[in-house]
Amino acid sequence: MMQKKEPSSLLRIPVDHYQLVLSFLVSDDLLSLSLVSTEAKEMCSMTYTLIHGAAAAAGGTKMNANLRMSIPNMRNLDPVSSMSFMRITSPIPASRSESSGGSSHHVSDIMRLTHLLNRFQNLRRISLYNLSSMGDKFIPIINQCGARTSLVHLELHNVRIVADGSNTHIKNGSNRGLNLLDLPTDKLLHVELEGTLFCTYNVIQSFTLSQNLQTLKLTGCRALTDDNVHHLVSRMTKLNTLGLEQSSKLMAPRIESSSLEILLMGNNPLLRDISRIQCKNLTQVDFSFCSSIGNEMVERMLHISPKIETLILRGCMGFSMLDITPSSDCIKSLDLGSCMSLEQASIVSPNLTRLEIGLCVKLKSLILQLNAIDVIDLSMLTLKQLSIVATGARRLDLSGCCHLKEVKHLDCPKLLVVDICGTDLESEIFQVRERTKVKSGGDAYDWSDPFAFP
Repeated sequence: MMQKKEPSSLLRIPVDHYQLVLSFLVSDDLLSLSLVSTEAKEMCSMTYTLIHGAAAAAGGTKMNANLRMSIPNMRNLDPVSSMSFMRITSPIPASRSESSGGSSHHVSDIMRLTHLLNRFQNLRRISLYNLSSMGDKFIPIINQCGARTSLVHLELHNVRIVADGSNTHIKNGSNRGLNLLDLPTDKLLHVELEGTLFCTYNVIQSFTLSQNLQTLKLTGCRALTDDNVHHLVSRMTKLNTLGLEQSSKLMAPRIESSSLEILLMGNNPLLRDISRIQCKNLTQVDFSFCSSIGNEMVERMLHISPKIETLILRGCMGFSMLDITPSSDCIKSLDLGSCMSLEQASIVSPNLTRLEIGLCVKLKSLILQLNAIDVIDLSMLTLKQLSIVATGARRLDLSGCCHLKEVKHLDCPKLLVVDICGTDLESEIFQVRERTKVKSGGDAYDWSDPFAFP
């Protein structure tokens, strides 16, 4: 009697889970997997039809659209009505017959994107990447897409809008910026606009008309001014996250919001006054590479917003002294990396668990009182004076601190590993317990000129 063949192990995986996993594969990988077995071929065929069905509707040409779906149940999926998340990486490659013409290539990209967005009626989230080759021509496509009534999350990356010139779609009329055909835009909760944007404030404002907006990230808006920022934020009562990175004209923006918790303002070279930022409920602040922020600005910011837990000041070269007082006891993460002008720092924060302070090449004096931190990395700093009180620290790295001759005060009862390689420090002062291991070797001269030859 013929033994009954056992079903393939692939069939033990739920269909919806299997299709969700396969949806992350590109076409070539799906083709390779389809050769494994009959069951795998059937499943790959279903997944390919689901993901790339919109490509066929766009003219039957091959498209390398990168879609990511977040769907609870894919078993009875109707791609026209049920897909809720679309992520497209553009420009979309044209067929061989289309790639020979320059202008026709851009026209075909626009047509494909139009067909894709019109095919799926219930999209709640759209993420478009690498849009620079389209200029501002993507704006009317979004304005007229089939998902305009259900859109909640909109991300537009690598956008290039040079100016509101006569050859753009945003000069005047109903296509001036985002305009969802006069439909209610209060459904929009999340908007990200990133790229090289020299367009006027009217265009930027068109993306922020939703009064229920919770997340707004504007990166690379070169013409955005302090007054523009105040006008934007004053209309948003539910805003939780605000990103204003790489805005080259911001100097002293006025931001007042009781709902704002996350503020991202990195890479603003002219930003010098942050005293007008009045947001008492901030928990995360990023001023990285804002080189004009002075000594007192950070302390004033911490006084106005005492709930800050994450403070990023990486690359800020405008201050030489920093004093984090016990009143800032909410701070859990502090990034001072590459602060090239910092010479003295006193950090007293009982709840701090992460400290990044590398590449501060002028730092001479450092006082630390940190009870919750586990690892303290001060390697390769030019310290001459050091005082540490860290009752919970288990690892201390002072390797390469070639100018440090002694530690003025040390209170770290739980230390397990100490690295003093490349220093003139005595290992005995770090033997706080029997289990403490002290790594030593070399001297300060070995580290002061690592490229010297004997």
